[in-house]
Amino acid sequence: MRPSDLPSLSALHEECFPVRYTGKFYAGAVRGTSADGKGRLFSEVAVDEGREEAAADLGGGEGGLVPARELLAGAEGKAAGEGKADGIGAPGSGYIAGGVITQFNRTETLKEFDVLDEAKYPLIMYILTLAVTSSYRRRGLASQLLAAALAHAASNPSCGAIYLHVIAHNESALRFYERHGFGNVGVLPDYYLFGGRQHDAYLLVRYANGASRPLGLLEAIAGYLGRAAESVRGWIWGEGASNPSRVHA
Repeated sequence: MRPSDLPSLSALHEECFPVRYTGKFYAGAVRGTSADGKGRLFSEVAVDEGREEAAADLGGGEGGLVPARELLAGAEGKAAGEGKADGIGAPGSGYIAGGVITQFNRTETLKEFDVLDEAKYPLIMYILTLAVTSSYRRRGLASQLLAAALAHAASNPSCGAIYLHVIAHNESALRFYERHGFGNVGVLPDYYLFGGRQHDAYLLVRYANGASRPLGLLEAIAGYLGRAAESVRGWIWGEGASNPSRVHA
């Protein structure tokens, strides 16, 4: 993105989120770096060139420019014939209809939740924001932006999961992510502060590249006992005792 994209990017986030992001966040987003300047961002932005409120050109970072009309046409099964749309990675001006911003973090970031085996999967992808402006919702655009982020995570074999935070009372967002394979793995009390109040958040995780959540101690014991019981039953029936479940078969 370019510095001139800052107003449009800021407007999208201010419309979609109650949290107010800092100038460093937006400056980092257009540079393709995290707010602290230490990490790289992956971004996808959907742009409608037929509207003039904003300009979007993802030249920085690892992402590419996604045409809103093309994405919407794919979601609705229609031809993208209304107006002209920017191509992926192509410079041009247009209205930012939606976008997703992510970055890879070290798995140890979520160590307290024990979501991954750090030795096998040292990286985990964090979805900083995913937003679609109100006039473009319910057309599949958010799903396609999320799919782009998930594909980027899957392209890195060191990444075992994707995670994000959702404010606890946002039922529609929770349902959206659950439909796309995310599970709620924990609560973060008072995670957000806005409107003079603190709000809890849920930590949502979706696994990638064959990863799964490590078994806890009680789960491991239950699994061991279950396998032991199966072995005992197999030994009993193998010794010629009658299997009650088959007496009246």
